[in-house]
Order: sequence, then structure tokens, then C-alpha cells
Amino acid sequence: MDQDRHVALIRQALAAHPAADAQELARLLEPQLAALADLEAEVHQLRSANALLRKENRQQRGNVGTWRDKRTARLAGLQRDLHADLQAQLRAPSEDQAARDQQELTEQILDQLPIPIFLKDRDGRFLRFNSRFEEFTQRSRAEILGRTVDEFATPRWAATTHEEDALAWSSGRMVTTERRMATFDPPLDVLVSRKVINSGGLSYMLGYFIDISEQRAARAAMQHAVESAEAASRAKSEFLANMSHEIRTPMNGILGMTELVLESDIDADQRADLMLVQASADALLHIVDDILDFSKIEAGKLDIEEVPFDLRQLVGDTLRAMSLRARQKGLALAAEIPPQLPRILKGDPGRLRQVLLNLVGNAIKFTGEGGVTVQLAIAAEHDDRSEVVFAVRDTGIGVPPEKQHMIFEAFAQVDGSTTREYGGTGLGLAICRRLVILMQGRIEVHSAPGQGSVFSFTVPLLHTGVAQAAPLPPLAVLAPGQNLNRSAHDGGLLVGVGDLAPAPARGGLRVLLAEDCGGQVISDTTIGSRAAIFRS
Repeated sequence: MDQDRHVALIRQALAAHPAADAQELARLLEPQLAALADLEAEVHQLRSANALLRKENRQQRGNVGTWRDKRTARLAGLQRDLHADLQAQLRAPSEDQAARDQQELTEQILDQLPIPIFLKDRDGRFLRFNSRFEEFTQRSRAEILGRTVDEFATPRWAATTHEEDALAWSSGRMVTTERRMATFDPPLDVLVSRKVINSGGLSYMLGYFIDISEQRAARAAMQHAVESAEAASRAKSEFLANMSHEIRTPMNGILGMTELVLESDIDADQRADLMLVQASADALLHIVDDILDFSKIEAGKLDIEEVPFDLRQLVGDTLRAMSLRARQKGLALAAEIPPQLPRILKGDPGRLRQVLLNLVGNAIKFTGEGGVTVQLAIAAEHDDRSEVVFAVRDTGIGVPPEKQHMIFEAFAQVDGSTTREYGGTGLGLAICRRLVILMQGRIEVHSAPGQGSVFSFTVPLLHTGVAQAAPLPPLAVLAPGQNLNRSAHDGGLLVGVGDLAPAPARGGLRVLLAEDCGGQVISDTTIGSRAAIFRS
């Protein structure tokens, strides 16, 4: 302020003496300039002092700031801790409420379940259970909660429960038992299951009841039905066995006496009548045999043998037995057996012959012209067995596709009308199917109306290890009208009926069996009224 005042006085002096010379002006301003220099020196000192004061002030402010910063940090930490405690206190009631809500929801879910559920601790005290458990135990919640089974159940029930619980605790697996609750009227049969579970480092036992009263009653009724059915089946089998015996005995007598009369000297009319009697008796005996076999199969009383047999001989015998029927209808009857097929095998020749007779008989019955051929082949070879395919091919009427699924059913007929052309009981193919299944095989049919049928079945036949004869050439087909004089390379086993000589007057059967081994006929032997020609 003093400096500003001196500057103002200098300006006033200059304004008052504008024309003064330099000396006069210097004289006038000398006092003011001297005062101004003093002021400047004083200002410099003041500034230096002021600088020192500011430095000290800054140092003092720095120390205070550090102290204040540390205090502020401590206060901030305390504030955060207080805030966290406050939030925890505010959150605790909310979490407790959520836990209570969750527990209430769990209780409601358990109460809606249709089965009794319970939870026990390691000491056997009931911790959780639903309302259905209260109904089953016929106790209130207060009587069950926190108590063991000994406190509200009978001693017998409690002892069994302790044994089952101990097994579940020791094994760690689900333990399920059937129990009867006799306190109900009528008594309840229940399935009790229990398993050990772990939660929060603790182990609990979770269990539940399932009411199986209806299932047990149904099971008892089914067992009673099965026993009744078995008793009825045994009674039916015994009845059929007795009846078949009673029928077969006189039928065998009729057939025997008819055969004797046919061998006697009778006229043509008498022979025709007796042959009709014989055919009828044979048909009736065949029906009786079918019914008896079917009843045995249904009763599980039919056993399958495993004996060695000659496969070629079995096929030849089968065709010999059916050759008369084929000749009467003018059909060719032949077989084809590949040379690589083992000759001696092990199986049930009786049942194989029965199936073949049935299939060949059906083929002849449903074939009006042409022929029937039995073909054998190997489906698969194994170390101990061969799977052999038997196929019976005919040129008959065929089977419609929509009927093929039913022809193997019992008493089923493709034509079930009372005016059907072909007779039969409908048991033949059903018996064949069941016999093939008993021999661990399978049977099937391929057919079309007017194009014939092929019935084939595959069965495993065991190897015997018996030394076999040299393999024979393939079996060739002999058609009606075909001559037996064939070249050597055509060889094979021929079983045919087309070129058979007319039957002798006494009704004998003439069958040709030829095995080509050089093309020479070495014997023509007549046995009784039967003739056989062998080519070897």
C-alpha cells in the first residue's frame, strides 16, 4: 500500500510541473524515490519471510494430512465392519424365513405323496415323515416325532425293523422286504424299503412303504389259476392217454384183421370194401396219434432223443412210406441230398420222420399234378453240429399270403368251411412246429396260390464221430415217366414212383431204390408182396 501511495505522489508531481527541467524534477522526486527504494527492500524481506513461512506451513500440513489419512482409513474400516454387521443382522431374519418357507414347502410336497415316507437318524429316531406315514402307523405326529419304533410299534414289528435297519446301515444298499400290517382290517401287505443317505456330513435313513395288497391278491389268484390249469391239463392228458389206449387197441385189431383178409383170396368188390375200411381205420388212428402227441407237447411230457441215425436212410424210409399215396395220384416223389452232407448224425430220428411224413403227406394231399421233392442242405457247420435244412417242395395249390400266419396254429385250416375239399384236423402243422421248436429249430413256409409251396425247417444235428461210408453222389429227382436207365455221371440216390410197376394183385408195394456205382443192377429182390430194386 505504501508503494502505491509513493507512485501516486510521483505522478502528481509530474503533472504539476510538466515543463520543469530534469534537475528540478530529480530534486522533487528524490525523496519519493528514496522512500520507494526502502519500500522495495522491505517488500523483498517480506517475500523471503513469507516463503519461509509457506514452506513450514506446507510441512506442517503434510504431517497433519498423513495422520488424517490413517485415521480416515481406520474410520472407513470400522464403518465397513459396522455395515457388514448391520447387513448380516438384517439378512439373518430373511434367511431364516426362507429356510422356514423351504421346509414348509417340503412338508407339503411329502404330504401330497400317496406313499408313507420317513427319515430317521443313526439312533433310529424319526425326524421327518408325511401324513400318509401317520395313517399307516395309526399314530399322531406328536407320538412319532423324535421317538424310535420301540415306543409305538409292537415288539415283533420293532425287532424286525431293527434287523432290517442294521442290514441297511451295514451294507449301504437298498433293503426291501415284504411285511403284513395286521392292525388293519383287512390286513395290509406292504413293501418296506430303506436306504442310507448322507447330507451335511451326517447320515440318515430314508424309507418308504408301498401297499402291495392288490398285487399279492392278484399273485395268489394267478397261482391258484395256474395250479387249476395244471390240474386240468393233467386230467386232460390222463384222459387222452387212456382214451387213446382204448381206441388204439381195437383199431390195431381192425387193421390187423383187415390186412389178413386182404391177403386172402377175395374178389375185387370185397377187396375194394376192405381197402376202404383199412383207409378209414388208418385215418382214425392217425387222428388219435395227432391228438395224443399234441396233448403230450402241451403238457411238456414229450422228450427229444439224441441217438445216432443214418440221415439218408431216414429220408428214403419216409419216401417209401408215402410212395403209394403219391402213385395213386400220379405224382413224382423224389429227394435231393448233397454228397457233402454227413450221413451219420445224432438227433431224434423218430420226430424228424414224423415231421417229414406230415409235410410230405400235406404236399401230396394238396398237389393235383406234378410232384413233391424233399431237398436237404447244410445251413451252417459248427465244430460239434451241423444245421440241416429239410425243404419239402410241391407243385400244389399253394397257400394265400394272408393265411400263412395261421396254418401253424392248432386246429387251423386254410379253408375252414364245411364244404372244403381237403379234410384233416388242423393239428399236423401245429405239431410239426412244436416238434421243431423242441429240437431247437425253426420252421417256415414260402408259397403263392397256384404256384406250389415250400415248407422248410432247420434243426441242429450233432456230429457222432463215427467213421462214415464214402460220400454218395447227389440225390436226383425221378419224375413220372422218367426211365431209370441213366448215364453213369447222372448217378445218385433215386427214390421215385413214376416208373413203378403196377401193384401186385395182393396189394403189394413196389419201390425202387437205386444207388449208382457203375450203373449195373445187381439184385431184384421180392420180399413178401413188396419188391425192391437196388443199383450199386
